Amino acid sequence: MKPSNENFRVNVNKVQQGNRTVLSDIGNHVFHGKIDRKIEIKKKTAATRESEVLTTIFRNNKYLPAYVVDIDALDYNDPLLCSDYISDIYKNMLKQEKRCTLDPDYMTGQPVITKGMRAILLDWLVDVHLRYNFHPESLYLTTYIIDRYLQTTQVNRKKLQLVGIAAFYIAIKYEEIFLASTDDLLYLTENSYEINEFIQMEAKILKALDFSLSRPTSIHFLRRISKAASADIEQHTFARYLTEIALIEYSLLSYLPSQIAAAASLISLKIFDKSWTPTLQYYSSYSEDSLKPVARQIAKLAWKSWTSKYQAIHRKFGNRKVLKRDLPRLMRALNSLVSSDW
Repeated sequence: MKPSNENFRVNVNKVQQGNRTVLSDIGNHVFHGKIDRKIEIKKKTAATRESEVLTTIFRNNKYLPAYVVDIDALDYNDPLLCSDYISDIYKNMLKQEKRCTLDPDYMTGQPVITKGMRAILLDWLVDVHLRYNFHPESLYLTTYIIDRYLQTTQVNRKKLQLVGIAAFYIAIKYEEIFLASTDDLLYLTENSYEINEFIQMEAKILKALDFSLSRPTSIHFLRRISKAASADIEQHTFARYLTEIALIEYSLLSYLPSQIAAAASLISLKIFDKSWTPTLQYYSSYSEDSLKPVARQIAKLAWKSWTSKYQAIHRKFGNRKVLKRDLPRLMRALNSLVSSDW
């Protein structure tokens, strides 16, 4: 029988928050407002609708269905946005995430580590990540590395925090330009480990993962979906908040990152009284009905987490300029959504 979660704690010196600009990650460049792309909806006969489905138009060197908005129309003169290749890139991400799936039942192979211990570790790492003001990709990749390692290797309770901080170090090496020092990272664990233990654990993780770290995460998909939704900063940030809640929740490992991102975006749209459009379905590859099961689960878990002991993500987004004042209001709206039949 696995031990109680109370038997595991992370050793931690004070973690201070960073000052990264809110939503600098919404796209491939800084986005300061909302771009309205309105779709005029007219009544159509069944024959007209069928004809439109079969008809494509050639715009900006790519084929799009007539009912789909070209969300890259303003970007074709900017080579940094790779607009000519973005559709192929997204399709490749969808394929790659299916090759890098996680075992949603891997915890059954851990005789000591529990779901609760994993949540405690990730909650602490959210604070560590924010302290250094690193890019969101580093946090998502850290979580993926930890889960992949735990599904292949049995870990002692005393070594779990070492696994977490070593995975974090690997992730920032992969994603960041500037790194945190090993001395600083070990200090955050109250110097619970020696430098040689840290280096050995880093090597063990990389060997267990066969040095294969690349995997699209929900933040990569969410940026594209937010663009298709013409989401403003608040809508995108709330959707991102939901995807980070999903990182902590072990029960959501059975879903693909693209499903998590699309479901989080759907919840955010519902909160802001907006709809899942044909354009969103086209670019995300998901219909609203296919997303509802996972969206309902995320919404319930997010509402439940509001009063849980894992508060790092709530503190993080509660201190953001965009959501600081509105997060409680948004959570009340989320509760109403959870209680409704949607």
